[in-house]
Order: sequence, then structure tokens, then C-alpha cells
Amino acid sequence: MKGEVTYNWRELQNYFDCFGSPKEVMAKLDRVSVVMTQFFTTTTQDINYATMDLKDSIDFLSQLRFAIGETINTSDKV
Repeated sequence: MKGEVTYNWRELQNYFDCFGSPKEVMAKLDRVSVVMTQFFTTTTQDINYATMDLKDSIDFLSQLRFAIGETINTSDKV
């Protein structure tokens, strides 16, 4: 069929396997968020220009972590 997109699922699986289990990924996201927050709260540099970018990034990581957690909770109930 013309215009049909096919995916190499094995390649995608290999890509995501390097991240570890969902719980490991959640732990890594937590660590990144903590490091980013610590940098922001302890830096003496004038980073007012980066405040919104940092907040947006941490919000994104939090939402991603929540989504992964929801996936784990859903799959445990199946």
C-alpha cells in the first residue's frame, strides 16, 4: 500500500531496553529532577532568564514520570 509506514519493532525495543525497567526510568527521572532543582536553588549565578525553561523542564519530567507510573499501575491490574 502506498504511503504505508512500517516500523522495525525490534529496533525500537532495543532502543528502549537500554533505559531499564519502568521503575528504573522513574528513579532516573527523580534523580535528574533533584539535581536540576538543587542547581537552581544553590547557584549564585543570575539565571533569571532560565527560570521558566527550568520549570518547564521539571514539569515535563514530572509528567513523564507520572505517565510511566500510571502505565505500571495499569499493567499490574491486568
